[in-house]
Amino acid sequence: MTCTAILTEEKIEKIAQSIIDEYDLDHNNAEINVDDDGCQIVVEAPNHATVWVDICLNKLDKENEKQAQVTILNTIADKI
Repeated sequence: MTCTAILTEEKIEKIAQSIIDEYDLDHNNAEINVDDDGCQIVVEAPNHATVWVDICLNKLDKENEKQAQVTILNTIADKI
């Protein structure tokens, strides 16, 4: 029997932070806020332009970390 881990708010925040770090989207003003309703992310470009990204957590598959990562990344890319 396999056990699937459900993504917690902390895990979702960690996924978002890893994306911000990997794509250099923090120049002192990036933020991540995860609550019951969603995930709000502010990313910042090197020229200090910021973009607000709001992700509805109901759309995330909370049992599939890779799919959640893809959804967060695609949402950020779409907003940028």
